[in-house]
Amino acid sequence: MRTKKELIDKLKLIGYDDSIINNVLEKLIQQRYIDDEYYTELYIKEKKERLYSKYRIYNELYRKGIDPSIIASKLDKLYEDEIDTIKKLIIKKRISTNDKLKIKNYLFRKGFMIEDINKALLDEEVN
Repeated sequence: MRTKKELIDKLKLIGYDDSIINNVLEKLIQQRYIDDEYYTELYIKEKKERLYSKYRIYNELYRKGIDPSIIASKLDKLYEDEIDTIKKLIIKKRISTNDKLKIKNYLFRKGFMIEDINKALLDEEVN
C-alpha cells in the first residue's frame, strides 16, 4: 500500500505526464486503492505495536506525504497513552533502575518526551 504522494513521486520518477498521473490517481482514489486516512490508521496501529513513539510515527507519516491534520486526528484516536508504551519498552529492555540515564537516553532517541519518560520511570520505581 502506498500514499498518494508516494504514488505521485514514483510515477513522476518513471516519467509520466502530470495529466496522466492525475487521471490515474483520481480512479485509484475512487476505487479506494489509494486512501491516505486508511493507510494512516494501519500505519499507526502497526508502529504502535512495535512500540514507536507518537513523535516518530508523526514524522514518518509526514515524510510519506500524509496531511498533518489526518495524522493528528488519527494519532489522537488510536494512540492514547505513551507512558504505557514507555513502560513496555523498559520491561522489554530489562533495564534496572541503576541504569536510569541509559534508559532515558534510549527512550529519548526513540522519540518519547522527557516528561513522559520520567513519569514512567517513577511509576516503575513505585511498583
